Amino acid sequence: MGEVLTQSFSWRIAIENPNNQKLMSLIGILEGYLSKVTKNHFRLINSKSLDSITLCELGLIYKNSFSKNTGMNGVCWEHSVFHSIYHNHTYIQDLINTAINTLSKETTSERINAILWGSEKPTISLENIKSNIKDGEVIWTPSKEYDFKEYIDLIYNSFNSKTLKGTLPEHITGIWKTDLFVKKKSSNTWYAVTVKWNEYDLKYYPGLSIGIYFEPMNLLRQELNIVPIFNNNNNNMISFVKCAIPFAYNFGEHYTYMFRLVTNILSNINSNIKGTSFLDFPSSDEHHIFRSFYDNRNSPCLQVINHLKDTLKYYINTVKQNEIINATDRQIIIPKPNFTNDNEENYGIKIVPLGVC
Repeated sequence: MGEVLTQSFSWRIAIENPNNQKLMSLIGILEGYLSKVTKNHFRLINSKSLDSITLCELGLIYKNSFSKNTGMNGVCWEHSVFHSIYHNHTYIQDLINTAINTLSKETTSERINAILWGSEKPTISLENIKSNIKDGEVIWTPSKEYDFKEYIDLIYNSFNSKTLKGTLPEHITGIWKTDLFVKKKSSNTWYAVTVKWNEYDLKYYPGLSIGIYFEPMNLLRQELNIVPIFNNNNNNMISFVKCAIPFAYNFGEHYTYMFRLVTNILSNINSNIKGTSFLDFPSSDEHHIFRSFYDNRNSPCLQVINHLKDTLKYYINTVKQNEIINATDRQIIIPKPNFTNDNEENYGIKIVPLGVC
């Protein structure tokens, strides 16, 4: 899946463009679905490896398996939250800075780095994660710090081993449930994060520091929603911080919109396009995205995802260089397929085609 560590290439005005927020959600959702493909799913398709699964084949897997899995929303949410950090989303960067300050008693605010933890994700390797951990970096707990490099193998492998779970140190016995690790860019301290779609699924386990969840009813509040959880044995010690991402504050709303759209795309991508219901894609934006995917349905999913990542980076960097943004642009920026004219442009920015069918 490429990067697992955030980098500083974005600019806030670009990220606050709703089109870019929808695009980063789309990337996370596709990655989320692909991350749950197992060996059993290959019996349904012709491809023999994750690298070669096409959009059509992902659609078949969706209809036969994922459409019945109510947990897929949470899986895709986790990947999309990571991409919001990776692309420096203003609200979520501020949310995590505040959470870290609540735990550490710091007062600074800076760029947040994140690692998408891959214990149960076949698309992320331990070696790739290790390459982003430096000597001297530690994992935070309220009682003591743990050397990240010393414990990384044990934490990673504990996910699939009851025996190894029993060997985790006292203060990190639940850290195998981690979804992300985050830290301030200049810091050596990492914080284990659990990401859930529903607040009632968010639980504290020793080793976890921050919990992030979606808040569908928080429609009007725009302030940071931080709730500290105190240690049972010490009321002055904060062990865990709950953080809500509300529906109405850009990212939550855009994610829910794109999740619904992607499920419709995967449901219809193997259908005859003439038979596709208008009700599935009622707006011109939605039909445009569906047609882009439909025309590239035989392209490998990873190729499409990587292209979307390049497209998002290009839009962010273009805005950064030109220092302009047209707030009236309503169309979601997804490249139209099969461009052959070098002068084809969308809102003044040249479009690169998706994968070749």
